[in-house]
Amino acid sequence: MVEYIVERNLLIMSHKDELMQRSTQLQTEIQEIQQSFELKKEEFLKVQGALEMLQILENEKENNIKK
Repeated sequence: MVEYIVERNLLIMSHKDELMQRSTQLQTEIQEIQQSFELKKEEFLKVQGALEMLQILENEKENNIKK
């Protein structure tokens, strides 16, 4: 009976260690994904701003040609 309890405790500890490692791995992956997302978001906003500026310049050019 004692052997069973010891074996069971070892299995539980092993499983706990595996889960803790997986948790750490997932946390690292999430942080990397968040960093990547922030970089992509920043790039997207810059591109959107550049497109808006080009549209403004294009509209001004068209208005000047019409005058």
